Amino acid sequence: MGGPTKGRSRGTILRHAGDALEGNLKPVVWITAPAGSGKSVFAKQICRRSGGVCIWLRAEPRMADMGMFLTSLESAFRNALAKRDLPALASQDIAYPVDYLRRLIAAGSQDSRITIVLDDLHGLPADAPLHQALADAIADDTGDVRLILVSRETPHPAWLRFNAAGKVVTVDFNTLKLSEAEASELMIQLGGDCGGWTASSLVQASGGWMLGACLLLQSAMPRKVNDAADLLSPDSTDLFNLIVHELIEPLSDTDRTMLCRMARLPNLPVRIVAHALGLPRGDKRLVRLANRLLFVERDGRDRLQIHDLLKAALRHHYSDLVDEGKAAELATRAGKMLLEDGDVGEGLLLLSSSAAWAALKRAVIEHAPALSEQGELGVILTALEPMPEAERETNLTMRYWYAAALLNVNPIKARELLTPMLETARRVRANELLIPIWTTLADAIWLEWMDCSLFDPLIEMLPELAKRAKKQGPTYEAMLARGAFAAMSFRCPDHKDFSYWEQRNLDFYGQRIPRHETIRRGIHLLFRYCYGEGHRWKADQVRTRLNQVFDEETASVADICTRYVVTAEFLSIFDASGDETFRALEMGIEANARHQQTFWDGTLINAALFKALSLEDRERARRYLGLLAARLGPHAHPNHVAFHQHFSAWNHWLDGEREAALALLLPAYRTAERSGMAMFPVHYGNAVAAVLQSLGRRREALAWLRRSRRAAERQSSPLLVFLSGLRGASLALTSANPERAKPYLRAALAAGAIMRFYLHAWTSRSEMAALMRFAILNDIEADYARELIRVLGLAGEMPPEADLANVQIVSLGRFDVLQGGGSRLTSGKLPRSPIALAVHLIAAGPEGEASEALADRLWPDLNADEARKRMKSTVYRLRQMVGTSEAIVTAGGRISFDPEHVSIDAWELMTLATAPGWTAEARHAEALRLYRGPFVYHYADDTGLISYEHKLEEAAIEACTAFVRALSVAGDWSRALRVSREGLERLGFRETLHDLATEAAEHLGVDFDAGASDVRLYS
Repeated sequence: MGGPTKGRSRGTILRHAGDALEGNLKPVVWITAPAGSGKSVFAKQICRRSGGVCIWLRAEPRMADMGMFLTSLESAFRNALAKRDLPALASQDIAYPVDYLRRLIAAGSQDSRITIVLDDLHGLPADAPLHQALADAIADDTGDVRLILVSRETPHPAWLRFNAAGKVVTVDFNTLKLSEAEASELMIQLGGDCGGWTASSLVQASGGWMLGACLLLQSAMPRKVNDAADLLSPDSTDLFNLIVHELIEPLSDTDRTMLCRMARLPNLPVRIVAHALGLPRGDKRLVRLANRLLFVERDGRDRLQIHDLLKAALRHHYSDLVDEGKAAELATRAGKMLLEDGDVGEGLLLLSSSAAWAALKRAVIEHAPALSEQGELGVILTALEPMPEAERETNLTMRYWYAAALLNVNPIKARELLTPMLETARRVRANELLIPIWTTLADAIWLEWMDCSLFDPLIEMLPELAKRAKKQGPTYEAMLARGAFAAMSFRCPDHKDFSYWEQRNLDFYGQRIPRHETIRRGIHLLFRYCYGEGHRWKADQVRTRLNQVFDEETASVADICTRYVVTAEFLSIFDASGDETFRALEMGIEANARHQQTFWDGTLINAALFKALSLEDRERARRYLGLLAARLGPHAHPNHVAFHQHFSAWNHWLDGEREAALALLLPAYRTAERSGMAMFPVHYGNAVAAVLQSLGRRREALAWLRRSRRAAERQSSPLLVFLSGLRGASLALTSANPERAKPYLRAALAAGAIMRFYLHAWTSRSEMAALMRFAILNDIEADYARELIRVLGLAGEMPPEADLANVQIVSLGRFDVLQGGGSRLTSGKLPRSPIALAVHLIAAGPEGEASEALADRLWPDLNADEARKRMKSTVYRLRQMVGTSEAIVTAGGRISFDPEHVSIDAWELMTLATAPGWTAEARHAEALRLYRGPFVYHYADDTGLISYEHKLEEAAIEACTAFVRALSVAGDWSRALRVSREGLERLGFRETLHDLATEAAEHLGVDFDAGASDVRLYS
């Protein structure tokens, strides 16, 4: 084994934590703990247990440069693998490090397992490029490669996606804490007289810190007679005494005082600490002290790092050297210096920690607008939280920024603070603050969404505020438009001014404004365009823009979590299979837990349950209901309780337990009404109508349905029109006059066909199948009805006699004639002449072709009379093969297939290519479903049909290319690569598709030609 793992030095013990982790080691191991915790020893132990070759590299500040890092890593590989043929580092590899790292690692692991250890990573700046390069290089299946990263810092953001995929194990100080068994081994290893220490007392005194335990043991060994450490007793005070005796007492009085003052400050750059201590510019005393003193270091950013144990020892022995007043003075000086240097966040926090309230207020008022534009108000909240309320209340601007900063983590408290603040701003004519306070209050009510009637007084103020915003400029107009749209979309989308504010909001959404404002605006829009309206095209455009600007590292916690919610809502309506919806739920739940914002779990699960119960995936629905129930406590959000009641009722309804369903639905409906949100009473009212219909209470069901339909129409919501129309059609279809279902179904399917809805809440699958059959028989959006039957898998819900397509001819990839789900071509030998005629008729299209021209092409060697007779018999045989004489029309000297009696996949593909109302994704999916291979022109033995095959092929390619381009524009490069690769595999090599795949691979940092199909893609 290569690397520093050949033996153990005195005082080094095997860590028992390795036994526990042995069965749980992942491809990436991140070891993080303070200095002296045994991180490197533990890494060596993993190397020994893993077997194979160990490549060890200790990080140095110079390796922040990619060239130096690659050179050092190559050298480490060559030292450990002297006989291995490794790729040499070239100058161009520095520009493309990921590719070189992949080649180097692949060559190193060719014949055996390798373990790569990068030690002391905390010595590199957080923005050093090697983190991301390494993460990208091992993004593929790591196989026989394990990467161990040793640092005093927590895992770098570059490894978050590995953590989400379960490929990272983090070993922290809690794991590395010394156990009593390990303490016993350590005492044996060190040998000598341990001065009365026991394993238990050693662990307790050192706090499990390996280096502290070693110091205590070494100090207790026989030394000079006058050594104070000889008389140590086993408690924490002894450890402090040891540190003071060994490290602090030898310092000069000046250096000791300087060290005590340094310890009262956080970890700051050397020059900031020097300024706080009043040292002259260029003074090197701090640097010398850091270089000579254990537990004091300078990191890669030139920040002084003082170990917590040393700080504790200083507090214990020298608390009188720096009183609280002096400590506050030092922090204030450092904070002001940080602000001058542009490090606003850390400067504000230092001023806050030193209780320099006057300086903090001036700094907040100066810097808060810029922090707000950057979406970093969390810094303001952290700085202002310790400020006494009386101090904050002295200034309206301070009160506003505190409430605005509070918005993302506690919207209820923010709303409570902002409500009286708005009245104060109006009373004292604080014109510059009026619209910001109004908009932030609207945001708080929107995020809380417990009582939407609180929007009413805000909406009443809009005429007055609109005039004021026009005078104050575009920034205020943009804020007001966003708040107005948020308020009206939840409370009153039927308001006479809603369309005006919607358009104003959309206008600003496309402009270059601060990113966090664009994100918040996009989330507001998506909420409306999903469950509120179900407007696919608007939602698509908003979602595309949102994906382009969203950056999870800089976005606020509330925006991150609500984005997952709106994504799940969008997919639950427009994702046919539900797979993407359920994936969005899992990712959102994980993100909410990571950011400690589980409040949003309820809304996320709401979206997933809509899809699961529409698909009647009962097992999944029960699991999600359990997740939702687990999040309901005594203080649960009333709307989340209503969610659980609503979906539990739906589940009961599908089980035939209608009374139980109604008992749960009515309280949910009442909660929805009390919340004042416009759309929920419509959803729940539609559900009540469904249950009442099942109970045979048709008159009551009709009354509930009328309310829902009228509200849907008032709110101009295609989705609500669709859902209430389906319920009305189902109610009518089971009445004495089924013809009454037609107007309901026309309204519902007209809305659904435009938006391509795949959600049919509270219309069961069997009801949906019957409605779609009725729609097709009555030519009501028949194409969309057939699409719903296909993509939702409703064919199995229909009785056998309801097979809607009389005959289907398959001509792409193979030739077949299907009826009732089975093939009519049961003979082992296919009838050549009828198939050849069928192929010509398909290529001719619905208009058909002249009989004589067909005969000349099919039988060029026959004279006219013989060809006429042959044609007559072949048409007869084709009718026999198809199974119905109406399928083939002979009139006016022409022969054709009748599309009313036969469906043909080639014709459907050509129609799909130009049909309006399809999204790029839906058109792509349908094209690949239809195009199962080339057109079967060879049956006709006529090369003239090749041009028709080319048209069909181009239609399929264009559908695939258009979808890949749409994904690229949206920035969804992983899906773009996956779809383009699928197109190349299904349709063969096409230069356009290959170029698009290459572009996507470059954006993802993978080598497309070298096997990008093995890269795990996140859609």
